[in-house]
Order: sequence, then C-alpha cells, then structure tokens
Amino acid sequence: MPRYGFHLSIAGKKGVAGAVEEATALGLTAFQIFAKSPRSWRPRALSPAEVEAFRALREASGGLPAVIHASYLVNLGAEGELWEKSVASLADDLEKAALLGVEYVVVHPGSGRPERVKEGALKALRLAGVRRVAHHLEAGIGQQQRGEATPEQGVVVHHQQADLVVVFDHGAGMSVAAMGVIPGAVSGARE
Repeated sequence: MPRYGFHLSIAGKKGVAGAVEEATALGLTAFQIFAKSPRSWRPRALSPAEVEAFRALREASGGLPAVIHASYLVNLGAEGELWEKSVASLADDLEKAALLGVEYVVVHPGSGRPERVKEGALKALRLAGVRRVAHHLEAGIGQQQRGEATPEQGVVVHHQQADLVVVFDHGAGMSVAAMGVIPGAVSGARE
C-alpha cells in the first residue's frame, strides 16, 4: 500500500514529538523531519524526554513510518573540511535515527567521485555506530539491484551516478536507512 506523508517541522517546545502529533492529526501514513537545521552544521541535541515522547507517540500511532532528511549542506563527494563536516553531519542524523527508532535517513550525496561518496557514507555509518552494515558494505555483501531488499541479507547497496542507497534491517541497529534515494528504489522494501 502506498504511503502518504509530509515534511513536518520540529520547531517549537515539543520538538520531534510535535511532528508525530501533527502527522497523526493530519491522518498521514508517513512523515519526514529534519533532525536539525538543514542549512547549518550545528547539531541539535535531543532531550531524553523528547526522545521518549517521540517514541511513545509513534507507538500509539501504530508505528507511523518516519524519515529523517539530512542537511542540505552534506556533500559526501567533497574533499577536505567540507567532506569531514558532511560525514559528521550525516553520522549525527544516523545516530538520531537510531535513538528515535526512525526507519529512514535520506541524504542527497552531493557531487564528486562515486568512490568518495561511498567512503563518506561508510565513515558516517561507522561514526554512528552502525558497524555491521559498514562491514558488510566494505566486504561487498548485499550487492543487488535497486529495490530488492531481502530479509535474509538485510542490506541493499545500489550506486548509480551520484545516487547511493543503503538499506539495512533491525539487526544493524535501525529498522531501515536509505541514503540518497533513487525514485522507487526503496518502495516496498519494508512496510
């Protein structure tokens, strides 16, 4: 069944939990948020109360699927300081996704050599503590055609031009994460 959602704000005193309330009130079947300002390198701390409220509201909604959209500043294909900042920013979003139980993280990987983009994605996964997935990606395990997520493998990697999709399962510490969504690449991968 297709899902329908909006990109919702986390501004205000309820923070990320407010987005779940808004999604439920609107009758959405999915929603997307920024975990921090999309135009700043500065991370945004989540309080334990905010995390608890977010998780409780999602559970009460029947597990409403959620997406964290990474900062627009990220360029995993860059070099030097921009690359380091990009990797750290993406790692921060991946950590927040794990903390919140969010199924997807979406990032526009930027421009540069595909190998550099993959290197940045792997480093961000490692920094975020997603070691099993990073190990599988480095070993080339789980290479498939886009959109073919299998429960046995739990990892799908697809790279085409500047787009990179990484999908991983509960065993990797998060339900699913997608980086650099290719249209239709993750649809139906996890419902």
